[in-house]
Amino acid sequence: MGRDFIAATYTMSPYGIWVYHPVRKADMHKHLYGDIAVVKLCEESPHVFRCDIMEYLTNREINEILSPLTCISEDPRCLGYPIALWLAHEFSAPSDSMLLSYHDQIEEALNNVGLLEALRREEFSCSFADELHGIKHTFDWEWWGEQF
Repeated sequence: MGRDFIAATYTMSPYGIWVYHPVRKADMHKHLYGDIAVVKLCEESPHVFRCDIMEYLTNREINEILSPLTCISEDPRCLGYPIALWLAHEFSAPSDSMLLSYHDQIEEALNNVGLLEALRREEFSCSFADELHGIKHTFDWEWWGEQF
């Protein structure tokens, strides 16, 4: 069985702080506007994540770009992730009540075209394990790129 690239990279690294660059190089023709890197910015944190290095920065050394992020990745609220980015996500994210409002609007539109019941049956048949683990809405999952 295959393993997720980020998880495999994390498992193989002997270092507490590291960067794997480039995973993929920037390619404007494929709508990839920066190099993709995998980074671990804090030794005490188990978090590893994708970091896109915009093409206009790719002529600089990767350590020069990422080194300042290591000192702001030690906040206990988001150990291993730059606090400034975490705060930006925290303050810009819609509230649960707003997400529920969007959810209601989508359900109404699906009901109007006759798709809601079919989709709801499929959802309920697949989501019971999630409910056992405390996930009540699909937006409760943390999404990262194409993975969650």
